[in-house]
Amino acid sequence: MSGPWEVIFYETEAGNAPAEEGIRKLTKRVPKDGLLINAQMNKLRISGPFLSEPDVKPVVRDVRELRCKGLRGTYRLLFFFYDLRQTYVILHTILKAKTKTPQNAKDTARKRKVQFLSSQ
Repeated sequence: MSGPWEVIFYETEAGNAPAEEGIRKLTKRVPKDGLLINAQMNKLRISGPFLSEPDVKPVVRDVRELRCKGLRGTYRLLFFFYDLRQTYVILHTILKAKTKTPQNAKDTARKRKVQFLSSQ
């Protein structure tokens, strides 16, 4: 395995990318946070599976979170690695208020992963 790896956003059947839209909404008031998130995504693109804590941490089976400390708080991009295309798929985005990732965010990420895989 060698990089750089592709990083894409999960898309619904209608062609919407909820995680990408989430980043836009969350960083609207603080555009610099959007730049910080993009820098973290570039780290993932370049380092791939060699990127580890504190940047990446497992959340649930086969789903990890890319962590990004911004001016507004700590952002989490939940993603998984799609082996067949050597691609990281960003599933869900949150601005984290607590130390633990909320269960509903984990559930959303798992649901989107299943939907992504079934559409391939």
